[in-house]
Amino acid sequence: MLRLRAPLGLSGALLAALIAASPAHGSIVQALDLSELVAQSDRIVIGRVVLAEAFQRRDGTIATWYRVEVERELRSDAPTGDAEPEVIVQVLGGQVGSLGMRVEGEPRFTVGERAVIFMKEGNELAFRPVGMAQGVMRIRMDAGDETVFQSREGLLLVRRGADGLLKQSPSALPRKERLEAFIERVRTIVRDQAGAAHE
Repeated sequence: MLRLRAPLGLSGALLAALIAASPAHGSIVQALDLSELVAQSDRIVIGRVVLAEAFQRRDGTIATWYRVEVERELRSDAPTGDAEPEVIVQVLGGQVGSLGMRVEGEPRFTVGERAVIFMKEGNELAFRPVGMAQGVMRIRMDAGDETVFQSREGLLLVRRGADGLLKQSPSALPRKERLEAFIERVRTIVRDQAGAAHE
C-alpha cells in the first residue's frame, strides 16, 4: 500500500493538485539539490552492498540494515585514514518472516549493487540516507561507461515558491551522468563548502 505523508501547512486542494500531477503517489518531501545533499551529509561514499538484514524494532515497525563495503570516500568527518572500510545504512521498511513493511520514498538495495550514498548519522550503529531516496545515486554500466542516476522511488519532490506555495521540483540529478564527472562535481562542492566554513 502506498503511503502519503504531507508536510504541515499543505492544504487539501494543493495536495490533491500535486497528487493529480504526479505519475505515482508517494512521500512528499522537500527537494534537495546537490549542494544541499553534500551540506547535510556526514559521509559520502561509493560502496557495494554486501549484506541486508531486516529486523523488527521495539515499536513494532520494521527496518533494514544494509552493510556497505566502502570503495571510495568522497567526504568524511573522520580524520584522514580513519574512515571505516564498511558502513551500516539503515532504512525503514523490510521483510521479517511473513511480516512486511514498505515506506514510500525509502531506498531499497539489492546485495551486490553499487551506489554513491549521501549519509547522515542516524544512531551509534548506522547511518541514514539524506533526503530518503534522494541521497542514493545508483551506479550502472552504460555502453562501457559507469554512470549514476538518482534513486527517487516513491518520492514526490517539492519546493516552496516565492508565492509561498509548494510546487513540484526537479531532483539533484535529473538525468544519468558519468560517474567520474559526478564524483568531480561532488568533490568540488565539498571543497567549496569547506572553504566557506573557514572564512
